[in-house]
Amino acid sequence: MLLAVLGASGQTGVHLVQQALDKKNRVLALVRDTDKMNGLVQDTNLEVVEVDVMSEDSIAAELEGRAVDVVISCLGRTDRKSREPSTFHSDSMREVVGAMRRAEVKRLVCVSCWWTTIWPQDGRPWWYRWFLQSGWTSTHADLAEMEEFITMACTDIIYTVVKPPVFLTDGPLDARELKATQLEQVPFTGRPTLARANLARFLLFILSTSKWNSRKVAIL
Repeated sequence: MLLAVLGASGQTGVHLVQQALDKKNRVLALVRDTDKMNGLVQDTNLEVVEVDVMSEDSIAAELEGRAVDVVISCLGRTDRKSREPSTFHSDSMREVVGAMRRAEVKRLVCVSCWWTTIWPQDGRPWWYRWFLQSGWTSTHADLAEMEEFITMACTDIIYTVVKPPVFLTDGPLDARELKATQLEQVPFTGRPTLARANLARFLLFILSTSKWNSRKVAIL
């Protein structure tokens, strides 16, 4: 299988690329700066190319003619600590989908996060509401717009939106079964965290099942 990974040099992307290669897949790493991939992952089945993630033409130029099976987006803001409003996630996803259509790639997996929308059983604890008020609100709104675009305007694509908790860690990869549900969160106690390595494991797992096709799935 040939996986095109956006954000391959990021904290989750690196885990995804390495695990995909370990499973004998081929990986096309689409990154904003190829220098950032130097020394991170090395494999004969890995090709690293530089793209402008805000340009459909730039992305399409690397997807077309390669028989890509799936595009997996682990994109995140390089200025993620900024409290300034941003439309990075929603704008870049429009460019990605446009490029996929041109290259006739029909499978999309992307990373979002819990609680991008309010729902009747909203389980956000008080400390998380404080966290949002401290500056994360604009990012949540942008991710919500990205999700709406995918679910409403991409019916021609088999998509899966994976929603981990906000608090991702650098913990080790393990074999425990992750909890998954088609809601805004997974029931939890304490502070919900997930190792990026296990998030990457789930991103690969859903390629082997149709259970989460054209759905959003929260995991923990």
